Amino acid sequence: MKTQALLIALFLLTCTPFSTRYDRIEPNKIRPLTVVFDVHGTYPEGAPGDTVRARAYFAGDSAGSVSWTVSWDVITSAFGTDTFLNVKPLALFNLASSLPDSQMFNFIIPDSVFFTTQAISDQQIALIRPLLPSPMRALSRQDLAGFLHDFASVSFGSPASLNTFLSSWGSRLSTGDSGNVLDSAIAAAGVLINAFSIKAYVFAQILAKDGQRLTEKIDFVVRYNTRVAGIPMVSAVVPVNTNPRIRWLGVYAVKGGPSRAFSPFDSAFAGKWRLQYLYNELFPDSVLDTLVVDTGYSYYMAADSGMVSYTVHSGDTLGGVTLSHDTVVNDTSRDRYYTVKNRCITASADTTVRFTLASTTDSVRIKKDSTQCFTYDNYSMETFYYDWFYENLALDSVKLPLDSLVVLAGGSDPMVRMLPSMDVHMTEAHFWVVVTDAFLGQFNRPVGMCFREAFCHFKYSDAYRKTKSK
Repeated sequence: MKTQALLIALFLLTCTPFSTRYDRIEPNKIRPLTVVFDVHGTYPEGAPGDTVRARAYFAGDSAGSVSWTVSWDVITSAFGTDTFLNVKPLALFNLASSLPDSQMFNFIIPDSVFFTTQAISDQQIALIRPLLPSPMRALSRQDLAGFLHDFASVSFGSPASLNTFLSSWGSRLSTGDSGNVLDSAIAAAGVLINAFSIKAYVFAQILAKDGQRLTEKIDFVVRYNTRVAGIPMVSAVVPVNTNPRIRWLGVYAVKGGPSRAFSPFDSAFAGKWRLQYLYNELFPDSVLDTLVVDTGYSYYMAADSGMVSYTVHSGDTLGGVTLSHDTVVNDTSRDRYYTVKNRCITASADTTVRFTLASTTDSVRIKKDSTQCFTYDNYSMETFYYDWFYENLALDSVKLPLDSLVVLAGGSDPMVRMLPSMDVHMTEAHFWVVVTDAFLGQFNRPVGMCFREAFCHFKYSDAYRKTKSK
């Protein structure tokens, strides 16, 4: 009897009108999806004085209002736990609210943050003093913060800017000639950039229109890396992260059942799949947002992962180069800050294509009917993680909500299998993907992030309808 009662209870739990799942957005619950930070339109990190653009995205129930606060004093213990102090309102400007779906605004990282933050301890400064040039080892923490601020402000292409810095700091760097002074400055900056790197917490207090309240915590990193990335001798050892860029979302329709993990590169699937774009940044005319669901097919949601071939037509622009002839571009790379692997282009006519990496731009001239490939092997691969979400927009029409759509959880694979609705009244869905990057071995590494969304309309073949009517 106890066993029967337990089974009945479990049965009732699994037959709720609309079950709560991580990947399923429900219209009666507000869900903060992500907040994307960028500086100069590229970096998920900033330096003191930088202007940061923030874009917050919400789904589900309507967000009535959002208030923002920040702590520049996040203290990390030796055990890796964080304590945040001095939470204060975040001063916003250029606020553009599109609630309930999104909110965009700018804020400025205080120019004084490294002079005032409690995130950098005296013990940390004591550890790096022996690594500094000898004339600088007795400088106070405030002086070191001032040095790094001034160094990061130098325009090394301007003799006047460099001379102003050297005249201010020369006596505290070296007693030798200006060349030695500059060497000492670069050596000191290499040490201090790592020490003056802090984590900040940005908080969003969200009030839904039904009175529901949520608080979301978002990590942000303040460091000078982006300011010094272009300085000779420093850029080679200073990492800078960039936000991922997801250029398309789509659905792979694969003929037959998935006997193993699907890959468009697997020769076993040759001729058995088609890719339908729901979003395409490069070629918006290629988007078709109505998916025909049929028997005998498996379906996979996918985000840009370098798995496609583009035909670029005359007059189109690729990497800043306007093409005068049609060109086929086979993009088999997975664009990352740390590496570009096996990037190939095949030209049907002579053309030049420019590829921009983290800090360099390469131009390659391709002769007609030839293929050019190049690989960068001197970097380590960072990992992308994909979080998928969807909302059934036809919930009022379906008879069996639990059968309306299932998207399996994502991970480091850019594809996730989508199980089509068992209820053919489910005709429209909203999809979101949040992509984050990760790389081990860096202190206070900022997390790059990208957000994309698309809508999909579903049509069901007669054969599929017959199988679901039984």
